[in-house]
Amino acid sequence: MNNKEGKVLIIDDLEDIRFFLSSLLGFQGYNTIEAKNYEEGLFLLDKEDIRVVLLDYMMPKINGLETLKLIRQKYSLIDLPVIMVTAKSESENIVECLEVGANDYITKPVNIHVAIARIGTHYLLNKLNRENKEREEKLKRLSELTFEGVLIHVDKIIIEANQTFLSLSGYSLDEIIGKNINELFYPNEFDKIYSIIPDFQGKYQEITALKKNGTIYSAEIILRDLIYDSKKAKVTIIRDISDKKEYDKIYSQLQNNIRPTVENSNDNKIKIEIDKKSFTIKSMGKKINLTLTEFNLINYLFDKKNTVISIDELLENVLKYPPGTGNPDSIRTHITRIRAKIENSTSSPSILINIPRVGYMLKI
Repeated sequence: MNNKEGKVLIIDDLEDIRFFLSSLLGFQGYNTIEAKNYEEGLFLLDKEDIRVVLLDYMMPKINGLETLKLIRQKYSLIDLPVIMVTAKSESENIVECLEVGANDYITKPVNIHVAIARIGTHYLLNKLNRENKEREEKLKRLSELTFEGVLIHVDKIIIEANQTFLSLSGYSLDEIIGKNINELFYPNEFDKIYSIIPDFQGKYQEITALKKNGTIYSAEIILRDLIYDSKKAKVTIIRDISDKKEYDKIYSQLQNNIRPTVENSNDNKIKIEIDKKSFTIKSMGKKINLTLTEFNLINYLFDKKNTVISIDELLENVLKYPPGTGNPDSIRTHITRIRAKIENSTSSPSILINIPRVGYMLKI
């Protein structure tokens, strides 16, 4: 039963040789296809999924060497292994074929064990090469779907970058390929992180990055090991956190400005009591019934009263969404319903207030 992917193409003008090689390979689980000259062989290469070619050297009109030259115009040694089949007396021809682009050779009369071993080796190498290319293509497609920059580098020399990083940094692909990754960050910062990879692999680290025009921006990077193009490489994922840093700055300023006002306004404080057993609250002595989600929200805000809480924090810690997956509108909807129950005026809330672009605060 033939169970191997693709086919082995046998190009030989002698039918007996083709039959012998095809039968031999068939017993080993290979699918084979035959061609009696170079024209049929080149046609089948374009039409079929060929993994290895067995090419006879001595053929009429156009011999194996010339056929090999035609094959190498389209297929590289890695993409398509070609094994020459020659007579033992043709040692000079063997050398010439290897120089032109043959991957290997077997001699006539064919030693079955040697032939199977060499064909098997090149079939496996081709299979691994295809799988590696598929992984690279998947990685490339995935990297283009992400909102984060992706850099692949070997010994710190960049060999691939996605469009997100190019847009972020201002470089073109031609400009970034071959560049030392250290040049993309503030001096010595990347080397410091690179040197402690075992301690933080899988965790984002903050770093100061540089754009092509020299602009500095705050970033986070994460490094992982990778096999790329059959080489040990590393992938660096980079995200711009300049907006986040600005957000944190605004958040801190708001916290500093709002807290003293609330704490010093004793006359305006509103008393809220929470009953965790019945999931109810009392606002200004009035008992208010809440849904479980509404209660969890108000309880969380109560524990951090007079502190601005971001929507992301509420999504993660109250509604239990994984980071970055929750819909902010769900928080806004619940807040609107809670306000309808506890505020005198939902259009001008004084208890559960909104800090634009930051979050919510229970002001009591």
